[in-house]
Amino acid sequence: MQNGVGNEDPFRSTYSQNTIISGVVWIGATQTSPGLIKHMQAENTEIGLFSNPGSDPKQEESRLENFASIMQQGGTNISVEENVQVKRWEKVVWNAAWNTIGEFVQVNSSQNARADNFAVRLTPAAVFPERDRNSLPLSRSISEMYHMLTKIQQTTLTFVDTQTWLASPEAMEMTKRLMLEVISVGQRCGVPLKNELVDVLMTRILSLPGIFSSMYVDAKEGRNLEIDVILGFPMKKAKEFGMDVPTLATLYALLKAVDGRLGV
Repeated sequence: MQNGVGNEDPFRSTYSQNTIISGVVWIGATQTSPGLIKHMQAENTEIGLFSNPGSDPKQEESRLENFASIMQQGGTNISVEENVQVKRWEKVVWNAAWNTIGEFVQVNSSQNARADNFAVRLTPAAVFPERDRNSLPLSRSISEMYHMLTKIQQTTLTFVDTQTWLASPEAMEMTKRLMLEVISVGQRCGVPLKNELVDVLMTRILSLPGIFSSMYVDAKEGRNLEIDVILGFPMKKAKEFGMDVPTLATLYALLKAVDGRLGV
């Protein structure tokens, strides 16, 4: 039930004979104050088997159905998926967009004092260590971002909700590029994702009021960000495959710098 992809591998290596049920949870909830959780109406859980060639398929299916029955009896809205990895990657595409890209906006110095803004100042050196600046090749987006930061000397990063971010045509296009890059990595991993998923997820987010991501909440509370959980595996696989994913690579570098400046 964890966010991200590739989470099952360490469990499989440790528990080689066990049935592993993998799941994705879609739920909106916010801790408005200590001990008080505000839930949104939507809630859905998708589960499926993480295949184990050494196990009896019928026994695996029986265990999956039994677990789903227990969850249903408890009132959980749950669906059993034939290929749960498709659902896991769909959630990663969603999180990659709304947990990262919608949080970066340049603001002027007068806005820095606003109490409701969580801001992190980044210099070019903070984002791109010297070894990375001097090594070639850099992806085009990272190279361009470095030179942009050099020109403006200092950038202030703050967080905005999804509707505010997507009001810009440029932001809309950048978000779609990021989604497509993550989808392409998933496809190279053998997961049958469709490029049309971009439009499906964009329609879904535009039907909702402006929301802040869980990464925003983590940063505001001074907690480490879920960078490696959300972006780490796609980034790792993209490097292994030699894929050019400039938008993903740039956001990964920026968020790593933000996370380091949190000092947690």
